[in-house]
Amino acid sequence: MKIKSEDSAFYTYCCPYRKMTHFLPPRLVPHSAAKLSKPASEFVLNRNPRNLEKLCIAYRPSGWWLETPGRNYWHKLFIEKNSRNVSAYIQHYTGTVPLTASTREWAIKKHLYSSVDRSAFVNLGRILAHRCLQSGITEMICDHQPPKDAPKTNVEAFLMEMMNGGVSLTEPEQYVNPRPSDVFRPEKPWKVLS
Repeated sequence: MKIKSEDSAFYTYCCPYRKMTHFLPPRLVPHSAAKLSKPASEFVLNRNPRNLEKLCIAYRPSGWWLETPGRNYWHKLFIEKNSRNVSAYIQHYTGTVPLTASTREWAIKKHLYSSVDRSAFVNLGRILAHRCLQSGITEMICDHQPPKDAPKTNVEAFLMEMMNGGVSLTEPEQYVNPRPSDVFRPEKPWKVLS
């Protein structure tokens, strides 16, 4: 197939390494301008599903008053231990599990002496905290209380390593847009960078 000129819209549409000027007529976009600038988009599509949760304006289910445990969270940390291994996972309020770590994984198990002792809990906490930071989940709730001083149990050691890894075990409150008649207007939880 032979192309007559580089200024044609067909050429820029068919060659992905060229700037995307295929939506404009060929004579309105000079070839030098097409090389230097990107076209402005009318709409922005946010592909980050956790963006509204980070801004504290996403929907958070409140659950029922008599429901135990409650469902007032975006992400929740679960720790499960049986006689052979330890598992920890993060559950979203929709029921999906975006992150998990377990001593059943060969990459973790081959570095541990035992799969259920304190070193297994400590290392599992480090690994899950690292995975949380990689995926962008930095705040979650947990049914266990984090220790204030030196950890005494294995679960407290796990939670201490999660906090040392940069994960917060509390979630901020959901921002509720105030009505025009409200006297108190809470400060917005996000920061605008200039």
